[in-house]
Amino acid sequence: MSNIFFDNDCLFIRKGIKFHRINLKSKEIYSKDFFKKDGQARSFKIYDNLIFCKDFCDFYILTKNFELIHHIRLGSDLTTDICGFDIDEKNIYVGIRDGNLAIINRLTFEVIYFKISDYSSWDMIASDKLYVGLVSGELMIINKDNLEDNLTINLHKNNLRSLYKFNEKLYTASQDLSIKCLDLKSFKVEKTKRSAHKKMFKLIGVYKDALISVSHPCYETVLWNLNDFEIIETINLGRWDMELFEDNIYFIDRFNNLGYINLNTKEKIVIEEYQDL
Repeated sequence: MSNIFFDNDCLFIRKGIKFHRINLKSKEIYSKDFFKKDGQARSFKIYDNLIFCKDFCDFYILTKNFELIHHIRLGSDLTTDICGFDIDEKNIYVGIRDGNLAIINRLTFEVIYFKISDYSSWDMIASDKLYVGLVSGELMIINKDNLEDNLTINLHKNNLRSLYKFNEKLYTASQDLSIKCLDLKSFKVEKTKRSAHKKMFKLIGVYKDALISVSHPCYETVLWNLNDFEIIETINLGRWDMELFEDNIYFIDRFNNLGYINLNTKEKIVIEEYQDL
């Protein structure tokens, strides 16, 4: 999750109190104030033509014109704020810091809570099953139709903060600084890369034969060979707000500039016409 997301030909950005939608073909920019003040605990995803955004203990559902559809307050303090979340065609699955899973029905907005762990969940993927990375380093695989039907795998030694599913494999990134590849049929670890970065990092996607990880503290992006986790390329730029789309990784840099890295040429380009957002 981040504050930059691609949907169709549009790049969506949350900066400060504003949302922006940039059509990269027509160059049209649409911006709107949404929040009353800036916040550091915000991120969003787009699914099924809607924007889903967390903001500390609050959860928002918006149109792509940034009109509010629904607002839900799911917690009250630092022990019950929102961690990871994901969406499918029926529900929104939201991890709460106290180990609860909040499930929001997308039609009725009814919320049910289910205790899945004593640990908070930092990232999750809702697909055939619900894949949840816990602060303990464990991975939970949950049957979405029967929440008590779940499997817990002791995968990492520390916070499992980032997940990426690709071709029946689950790639995981942890604060123990390792990357693992888990086969989702056998539930066995196929590959491990230790000391992938020197500090905290996350996974942002797969490009051709490369898994891409980003470390904001190290200010680097690394392309790993999917077959053996050997380094293909290290790029001297890394931000939490980075989004892979086609041949480019879009980013908002430390100077608040919008730009992209072309993965064919490795050239870093700042998009001048979007610097006044």
